[in-house]
Amino acid sequence: MRELKVGLRYLLVGFLVFSFFSSIWLVEFVKAGEGWEPMLFEPGQSFTYFLRGEEDGIETLGEVTLSVFSLGDDFIELIFKGEFGGEEFEIFVDGDRFDTEQIYIDLMVGMMWEVPEMVFQILMFTFLQPWMETPLNNAVLSPDWRYEGEDDYGDFFFIEVVEQRNYAGFDGFLIRADVEVDFDYLFEICISPDLPLPIMGRVFDFMEGDQFEGGSLYAELINFEQVSLSEVVPVERRTIEPTILDDLVDYFVENGLDVGERQMKAYRMLGASAGFGLIVEEDEVELYLFDPETATEKTLEYLYAARETGKFVFEEMGGMEIPVVINGYIMLTGLEFGTFYQHPAKDLIVEVFNSF
Repeated sequence: MRELKVGLRYLLVGFLVFSFFSSIWLVEFVKAGEGWEPMLFEPGQSFTYFLRGEEDGIETLGEVTLSVFSLGDDFIELIFKGEFGGEEFEIFVDGDRFDTEQIYIDLMVGMMWEVPEMVFQILMFTFLQPWMETPLNNAVLSPDWRYEGEDDYGDFFFIEVVEQRNYAGFDGFLIRADVEVDFDYLFEICISPDLPLPIMGRVFDFMEGDQFEGGSLYAELINFEQVSLSEVVPVERRTIEPTILDDLVDYFVENGLDVGERQMKAYRMLGASAGFGLIVEEDEVELYLFDPETATEKTLEYLYAARETGKFVFEEMGGMEIPVVINGYIMLTGLEFGTFYQHPAKDLIVEVFNSF
């Protein structure tokens, strides 16, 4: 049952992050042996990309740098910092460097709310595609590499290496979709098997009516640095301002609940001021805090209604109602998913939560 819940949660995250993608990337996972390992970062790495976005005839330029720091053992912190069209941004993500899927999800969640919209679009369409779901993951690339398959609609397509190019001093394989295939857009991705991110990505020729019709999105690696592991000094984990949610976690422990790790959540999507996933009694629940001084009128309306109905309206998901328990301005959710799943310690957790 835990596996089912995890699958449903990743399905939800996938919808939130990737719903605007063409179905080409939602293909069956293919493992082609020991090959390219996307998102497997090493402490001391630093990637700088030039970004260009064109929409409605207006071109905007920028630059981003992703730096990887050691937190000790196999834990890393990613600092994603940049500027685009005069707007600056910065994101921090940490986790087990071998848990590439979670690193990817956390980075995407952060980008959804902390970077300009076009930057998010550029990065998602170019070098931060959901590589865990594509035939490129672990593919052994070569000048004659190609993949044939079907998309979610049963339409045949194939992608293939068409030539070799060099960016930032790295030789890479340029991969392109066949021009005969009817995609919503055309794309090129250049990959060096020596790096965990593509070294170039370009998306263009969007279908009629698309937001970027007549425009294009582009990202190119312009600098890469690798500090020797012997020179990498572990940094202290970034401190986060404590909230009443931290007191609630302590309260769970004091009342005999088995509490484990926390997971980053896109709390701003719910209109919350703070929030995270928390392993309680060997499975995950989610805790969110709402600030009545800063929350929108609509968010507070949903929150007050949820106190009576037990359902919170998730506007970012088309008005979906999610089962919740409310205590003041704290919301507990993740205890059930329709008829498919119920947390084995639901009643106990709710009892302790309501007594806080």
